[in-house]
Amino acid sequence: MSTPRATPASGPEGLARFRPWLTALALVAVIAGVLARGLGPALAGSSVGLDRLIVVVDKAVAIGAQLFGIGATAALIALAVAIVKSPLSRALRGCAVGTAAVAGFGVLSATAAPLPYGPAVALGALAALLGLLVSVDGARSAHLRTPALALGAIAAAAIVRAVAIVLAATALAASPRAVLTAEGLPWLQGARALATLGFGLELTALGLALDWFTAGKARRVRFAVAVVAVLFAALAVPLALAGSEADAGLGSVLLNRSLGRLLSVPAPFAPDAVRAFVEVLGWLLALVSLLRAFSRDIAPAAVCLMLVSRGAAETALGAAALTLSALALAVERAEDLRHGLRPRSPRAPASVWRPG
Repeated sequence: MSTPRATPASGPEGLARFRPWLTALALVAVIAGVLARGLGPALAGSSVGLDRLIVVVDKAVAIGAQLFGIGATAALIALAVAIVKSPLSRALRGCAVGTAAVAGFGVLSATAAPLPYGPAVALGALAALLGLLVSVDGARSAHLRTPALALGAIAAAAIVRAVAIVLAATALAASPRAVLTAEGLPWLQGARALATLGFGLELTALGLALDWFTAGKARRVRFAVAVVAVLFAALAVPLALAGSEADAGLGSVLLNRSLGRLLSVPAPFAPDAVRAFVEVLGWLLALVSLLRAFSRDIAPAAVCLMLVSRGAAETALGAAALTLSALALAVERAEDLRHGLRPRSPRAPASVWRPG
């Protein structure tokens, strides 16, 4: 009588080796993203006497980019190897490995020089395609359903945004002066309409992230943290809008200029105050989502990384963050499948062996 073959370790033990690594990488991504895309470009010309601060921020951006580039590449390799050995479908495994290889090459190249815009947009679209595939598969696991749906919304928004960028580039192809003419205006309006659709998808992702963060154990504490984040974002909006006035303080000016850099282009058909609120709330949720990193899964790091990639999948950092988020959820989905496929023990109750 043959004995069943042993399966790889599943559950928390199989994910433990990724959790601290991805959590630290997600924290670096938040800091590097805010500094590189927002505060760093906003400092130049904001006020006199900021030369030392500009130098410090530039060094911090360079160090953060190097740390994230090296750490993301190593994490992409490790997650890809884990997915190759997983019970996921061949199509998903192939797409995951291919996207991980391209994203790793892209993020390492970007540490030396910025990627050309065309390849960067293509890299973001490839990462978004992987995110959609992982979202469909990950939603089959009950505890991954909300993060997977949020990933799908952000990935769909990235694809819509890539098309909007192509339309906007088409409008600018002939001449920048022709954008507002009868020939270029339809292309620009189409790009903004698609950007509005992407903005709605990002709003959906933020709602799902809030729902995920406030669920489970200690929900009252996390709900209070979420309320504080929402209130802080709401209070930051008038402060940022006041930064465009002549007598605005340095803090308002920096917040206004930073948000101006962080907001996506082409602009959606939405009020600036709403866009600013969503932008601030997205970064705050990315940060506070790591408070759930003490749980037994790697979903908190995945949620943080997908929120970092929001509206920036066409950058090397955004594409790598979106790819890492998709791979992390795919690895956790694979662990659920291993748990469901494990041979049933005669001593264990039947409810323990329900499929993941």
